[in-house]
Amino acid sequence: MLHTSVSYTFTFTLDKSNTSTPITTRFELAQGPGHAQRLTQWRLEWNPTPPRFILVEEGYLHKNSESMPSSCSAVPDSDKGYATITIEPTAPAQAPQPKLELSRPIARGYGSWVREKPHTSEWGIKLCEVNCKELFDNFQKSEASRLEMSVTVQIGENERASHDATVRCMEEHRVMSEKIDSLQKQYRETRLRQHAHDVRFLFSPSGRTLFANSKTLCSRSSYYQDVLNSGFIESQKITSSKCNKHEHEHANSTPCKEEWHTLHIDEDDPDTFETYATALTWLSTNLINFNVEDPFRTLSTAEAIYRLADQLCLDDLSALALDALHASLTPANAVTALFSTLSRDFTAIRQLCVGYCVKNWCSAIFDEVKGFIAQGDGLEIGALEAMDVMAALSARLFESPRRTPTEDY
Repeated sequence: MLHTSVSYTFTFTLDKSNTSTPITTRFELAQGPGHAQRLTQWRLEWNPTPPRFILVEEGYLHKNSESMPSSCSAVPDSDKGYATITIEPTAPAQAPQPKLELSRPIARGYGSWVREKPHTSEWGIKLCEVNCKELFDNFQKSEASRLEMSVTVQIGENERASHDATVRCMEEHRVMSEKIDSLQKQYRETRLRQHAHDVRFLFSPSGRTLFANSKTLCSRSSYYQDVLNSGFIESQKITSSKCNKHEHEHANSTPCKEEWHTLHIDEDDPDTFETYATALTWLSTNLINFNVEDPFRTLSTAEAIYRLADQLCLDDLSALALDALHASLTPANAVTALFSTLSRDFTAIRQLCVGYCVKNWCSAIFDEVKGFIAQGDGLEIGALEAMDVMAALSARLFESPRRTPTEDY
């Protein structure tokens, strides 16, 4: 019966009285379906100098499927193979003795290989190795005289890809848990006040408003610390009772004398309100989503957020916007981004766009660059700034031996 992978587990014991002797164990693996099945012999060896486990395919034993051991599991015979060696601590002995505390797993190693000709094998090929130096050094320093471990060899599936996917999921879960904890904490704090939102953003000329909590703003942004605590003209502090009295004339409302700040925001761009709304949501929740189908729209949104984050001294939000800009770059929009006012105004953006163009250099990008340069003073950033951009691009191109302006990749 064919399996996607086959695992073999061995018990391995290190003894301080003899740590210099290599130890070897062998096992058999069937590969291929039915009558085409072949039996190969493998060797797992402990090499003390330097300390490591090595997995070696020793070669064919025979190809007669009728003589295969009935207990021998089989994996598909493929031109590409994977192996994983995992070392874990065994269950502690019942008798009390000095014990070396170990993580789980202690160590793990991955191997992959490609055969130019499937269904062939050569003798003595090392296919996987796991470094055990840290494990060995810790054992030598410990009071324990013996160390027993469980060593598992898995052949077949790409365990590394599965492991990496698991690690990514666990990291995403950790980040989400931290965000939820932060939201819960902020929610508890808002319950301590009748009016949690004591900062009003008033947008002109639309007259629209957004509200936020001053404690949250000051804890996340040094800019708002200055604006809200230093009496800057940008912040006008009033009491809610001075506002339109009709705002509080509801059947179940309670008059409030709490003070709030009013911040006046000029809508220099049609998306100013939405940009602030997105940034304020991130300040409270750490949640933001740049993922939209249109890469040009993503570029525009990330640009606005990056500018605002820079103005408000929000380094973490700037980093997220920079990542979104990087992810949204394509050969179709990279040159436009390179010669944009955003690239002119921010060195980090220019370096990002230059790096992308160099990495993806081709005749189409070269032609588009020439088209922008030909516009001269007609460029949004101006001719002089465009020449600075071109100088930065040329310097990076000459640094890269694989890129010349006429090569197409």
